[in-house]
Amino acid sequence: MSVSVLQQLEGKRRSYEDLSRFMGAHTGGVPNYALLLGAGCSVSSGVRSAAELTEIWRQEVFKRHWPNEVYEPEVAKTNLTKSSGGWYNPIREYSSLFEKNFDLPRQRRIFVETEVSGKSPNLGYAYLMRLVDKGFLNTIFTTNFDDLVNEAFFQFSDTRPMLCAHDSSISSITITSKRPKVIKLHGDYLFDDIKSTVRETESLEENTRKKFIEFGREFGLVVVGYSGGDRSIMDVLHYLLRSEDYFKHGIYWCLRKGDEPGDELLKLLWRERVYFVEIDGFDEVMASLHNDLIGDSLPIDTSLITKKPKSIIERFCESKFLMNSSSEFIKRDLEKLRKMNEREEVLGIFRGLKKEDSEDSSDSLDDREFVTTMDVKRMIERGEFSSARERVSRELKSSPSRRFREDLLDLRVIIEDVSGNVDGAISAIDEMISADPKDANLFVRKTLLIGNHEERMLILDIAEEIDSFDVDVHSRRLQCLSEKYSLSGGADKDLIYKEIKKVIHKSLDCDPGPKNPIWWDALSFYTKSNLAKDQFRSDMDALLSRLEAMRPNSVLCLRFRLGRWSKAKEDRGAPEVEKLINDIVCAKSERPISERQKYEWLEMDAYRALRRNSELSRKISELEINPDFSDSPNFLRRKSDFLMEVSGDVNQAILSLTKAVGVKRRSSDVARLAVLYKYTSNGSAIADLADPKDFSLSTIERIQLKTEELQASGDLEGYLALLRSKQNQKRSEGITVVEETHALLLLRRFEEASKVAKASLDKSGWQKDAAALIVNYELAELKSGRTLNKRRIAEVESVCSNDLERSGCNYLLGNFEKSKSAFCSALRDNKEDFFVISSWAIFDDDSGSKFLDGLKREIGI
Repeated sequence: MSVSVLQQLEGKRRSYEDLSRFMGAHTGGVPNYALLLGAGCSVSSGVRSAAELTEIWRQEVFKRHWPNEVYEPEVAKTNLTKSSGGWYNPIREYSSLFEKNFDLPRQRRIFVETEVSGKSPNLGYAYLMRLVDKGFLNTIFTTNFDDLVNEAFFQFSDTRPMLCAHDSSISSITITSKRPKVIKLHGDYLFDDIKSTVRETESLEENTRKKFIEFGREFGLVVVGYSGGDRSIMDVLHYLLRSEDYFKHGIYWCLRKGDEPGDELLKLLWRERVYFVEIDGFDEVMASLHNDLIGDSLPIDTSLITKKPKSIIERFCESKFLMNSSSEFIKRDLEKLRKMNEREEVLGIFRGLKKEDSEDSSDSLDDREFVTTMDVKRMIERGEFSSARERVSRELKSSPSRRFREDLLDLRVIIEDVSGNVDGAISAIDEMISADPKDANLFVRKTLLIGNHEERMLILDIAEEIDSFDVDVHSRRLQCLSEKYSLSGGADKDLIYKEIKKVIHKSLDCDPGPKNPIWWDALSFYTKSNLAKDQFRSDMDALLSRLEAMRPNSVLCLRFRLGRWSKAKEDRGAPEVEKLINDIVCAKSERPISERQKYEWLEMDAYRALRRNSELSRKISELEINPDFSDSPNFLRRKSDFLMEVSGDVNQAILSLTKAVGVKRRSSDVARLAVLYKYTSNGSAIADLADPKDFSLSTIERIQLKTEELQASGDLEGYLALLRSKQNQKRSEGITVVEETHALLLLRRFEEASKVAKASLDKSGWQKDAAALIVNYELAELKSGRTLNKRRIAEVESVCSNDLERSGCNYLLGNFEKSKSAFCSALRDNKEDFFVISSWAIFDDDSGSKFLDGLKREIGI
């Protein structure tokens, strides 16, 4: 029957080669297809098929009703149809028999749990994970109750999918997210309301149905291992295929050779945009796609396997399904795996703890040592710091080998660092230094855990004595000096600036090439510093001349040029600016696709820095319709900044940046998102960002999130207490007096604010460049009932390089119209600054609130 039917459908037949070609034609890392997996995909992993279970259940029911008759499948179907039509449905036999054998949802859940318990994903799922990792697939729908897809992600990939096994959770899935999505259409065995009976599979839950429809608008569908027996899914497919807006890439239904397509599937195959592809099986088609789209490498990134690597390989090699497979690719890969099961080769593959192999056999871990390091790493990932700490301490007492001791100490630094125990991390670094006092990198690493500037400089002096040509040492020194520069004033600032120039030139004398990290550190310093304009221009021009002599159209050189010509308003109209824009566009067109994105981001940054909002707006519109760029975190975070600066639309800015963080969680984006939430006084959202299980955030980053949360929540007492209690934390130089006095002003503790500010200003000699602190002091004096020193504020205003600070000084002096005009001019340039000044203590009264309301109306927020 099936042969004649498929012959009638010959025009709907597509070859495997067609399927491979269509799946491989995706652009920009965005797949064209979603994948729908059925029960047939789980058979080789040891889960009994629906056909097997149906046969067992049918025989059991038949024996109960007709104990004296010989069982024959077709006779049993006929008898059940005639005598039990009220519950038995031969078309949906699996579901009706399942419900007959298990009356209650909880009984069905327990059966499914027992059926899938202990099952591990076979090799086909390993191939599938690689296809996901390489961007050929991103969304996996499954009708299966088992957890094989999710387990495969944990065994064979370092990517963690978004798993939705319950209708209420699926609405949070976004189609634009690049994070892989696994959607269980019939639920999970962990829930009592899994959909398995006839009535339960008549329709999908509302949220699941809507999401299935949403994905159908954007993707084609490849179906493997699914017979099409559930109306819940088939009805939705029939409905969507009425419109050309859905499944524009087509539906390709993989049929196992020799299988008979059911009536529901035959109806679907006659529709437009639906085709069938004959395959040998799930494992085989995944192996072929992996070979064609990725290559002949093993489907397993062996350094990522965390569950008994040898036993996983042995399970593959002993699988009867794989051994009997007709796939040449599976046979080839099984042979590779068998060879890998030799002890030394397996250890070499799974270890991956050192980037370079050593010729010294003593510089390696044995089996037990390797397993120990992996165990400790998993403890850290789970946040089990006490257990990890105890395990490392116990191993260190057992006279470990040199290499193992080095790795254990390194793990101890990580444990103490991510758990917030900075002193413990420093102690571990010191122990590593004692073991290898000539490793300059260890000293550099220690400075990342030290808060005191002088102590950091002394440590870097030692590192430089070890290797005076180490550019990483120079880079770290410049970072520390730049931080100190931003916190200093007066004569100290001048001395630090001279030291910064000395470090830059010394490093470039050692390595003048563009790969020296000092270039980027220098660019960061000059663009953020408040150097006099002539000094800034002179220094930047000198550095630019060296860069242009090497690679004039490199991203580094172009960014230096942008920094040079965008800082001062009067420079932004110079002829050099137009040439810069043209050079960026030309350089972009000359680069290969793999490098082009860097120039797109540079072009966006140029328009932003040069205040060319209309051009930036056009650029955003252009990239927004290009899938190669629109879902990129780099694009989304720049779009967020644009929305804040140009329109002050904080809610849309949050939405865009949230998408970026969803695609790739970078600590800098998390910190930026916290600032945006602070503008909306949403402290709970900031608290959610500080996920305790996200160990990518450092101690100092978590502290900063907490300060933002406390401010957003209006807990100024908690904010001040946190500032004062964390003065020596990690990379911080301690709180600035400006932050402390500002918090005291908002708390109406004016006398205390005056006292703290005066003590600091007396110590530094009342330098005029300490504008913010002088303003805080004078405001505290005024609020305490004393006279405002207008002469001092006027002197500060005259030297302010910051337009906002200058406008604030005029407001304090009572020059309200002048202040309003200056504020409006600055805020039209960057509307985000309105949210910044709204928190200033000078506006913390009724008059200030009215003034801010006037500004808001003027600039149109």
